[in-house]
Amino acid sequence: ENEVDYNATKIDSISVKFDGAFYPLTLVGNKFDGLIPTEAMGTYAIALVANGVECNTTDCSGTVTVNPGLPHAPNSIIFGDGLEAIANEESYFMLKMKDKGGNEVDASAYVLGKPDAFLTSVSDSNVTVPTVVTAVPQLPAYKIAFLSPMAGLFTASFSLVDENVTLPQFVDVQVGEVDPAKSSIVETPTEVSIGTVTFGIEVSDAYENAITTDPLAPVEVRFIGTGDVEGEFSFASVGDGIVWDAVAGMYAVALESEYSGTYELSAYVDGVEVANSPVNVTLL
Repeated sequence: ENEVDYNATKIDSISVKFDGAFYPLTLVGNKFDGLIPTEAMGTYAIALVANGVECNTTDCSGTVTVNPGLPHAPNSIIFGDGLEAIANEESYFMLKMKDKGGNEVDASAYVLGKPDAFLTSVSDSNVTVPTVVTAVPQLPAYKIAFLSPMAGLFTASFSLVDENVTLPQFVDVQVGEVDPAKSSIVETPTEVSIGTVTFGIEVSDAYENAITTDPLAPVEVRFIGTGDVEGEFSFASVGDGIVWDAVAGMYAVALESEYSGTYELSAYVDGVEVANSPVNVTLL
């Protein structure tokens, strides 16, 4: 156990064999020093090699366990059903942290502190959605709960260990069910010549998010005469005078009438009258 003057020995080379690969050591003062790069956690065989001869005794060989490193925000991932949410409904997704080598960090890292997380609208960067972060060490992961009144695509960002990062995955907040009280008649002429009356019906969810893909809702329109033309009427429903206009993102309506006068135009979605119904239209 006496210290050896390595400069006076006949050791031409010394290295460490780690997981089948050799890593040279450098003499620093009266000690050998070196760096073994590894990104994957696990248990590895290790042995000292001097002048090309590998040591096989327990004094200079054995195993070493490589544990995960510290959380590295850019390598973290999000997952779960909440990546596809509904506007104004509580939802959540999970955040799993990884180290620089892509190894999942162990459960103890999740109880040391929680990241600050938020969602940002892709279409309007001024719109952000706050979140509530809860550690779930048994997974291990963080639960990111949120409620967005606005529909659309959102990016997920968080700060962790002085790192601010926006993850490449998106959170897709979709519109809710059609709400007749937030839907309306649009593009309605107040005066039009006898013949075909055309207009649109925009549908929205309860929080005024426009529904721009066909919601397959039962829509009806009633065009009823008043005054001199009382008793005259037209009726339209989906497939019969009402079609979904995929370009405009609304229902397109076409009604026929042969008599001049004032009519009351009413629109219903799922049997409930829309917000600005009825509308008066005069046929000339």
